[in-house]
Amino acid sequence: MQIKIDTEFKKLIPPLSGEEYSQLEQNIIDDGCRDPIVIWNDTIVDGHNRHKICTDNNIEFKTESIEFDSREDVIIWMIYNQFGKRNITSFVRGELALKLEPMLKIKAEENRVKSRLSTLINETTTNTQKKIAKEAKQYGMVFCPE
Repeated sequence: MQIKIDTEFKKLIPPLSGEEYSQLEQNIIDDGCRDPIVIWNDTIVDGHNRHKICTDNNIEFKTESIEFDSREDVIIWMIYNQFGKRNITSFVRGELALKLEPMLKIKAEENRVKSRLSTLINETTTNTQKKIAKEAKQYGMVFCPE
């Protein structure tokens, strides 16, 4: 598998400081890569720094694949994942929250449309079944939808 790097995903999360990167690099050199690189469609969504360090130092690493429905879902996951990390400042949290807002609006609109379509399909199915049952009754048959 060829792991890909998506520049939008990589730029989404602020880079580590030089000191933080050096400490992470030393930890991985000393202890190996303990956390898997998280990928979606062979593209890194968590672990860009670990991947670079491992690749540069010829250190083995594991991957964990996660399924998402869209790029927006990936971005939302990446931001929430960062919120769970201790090394981000309140300012960075605020920046990430601002990036999250339009993604959540897109997802809300998608959910609204899906819900409306589902309702229309159910209404159509019910009306169609009623028409079929009525037609079947005229011919002495019974229509039993599953």
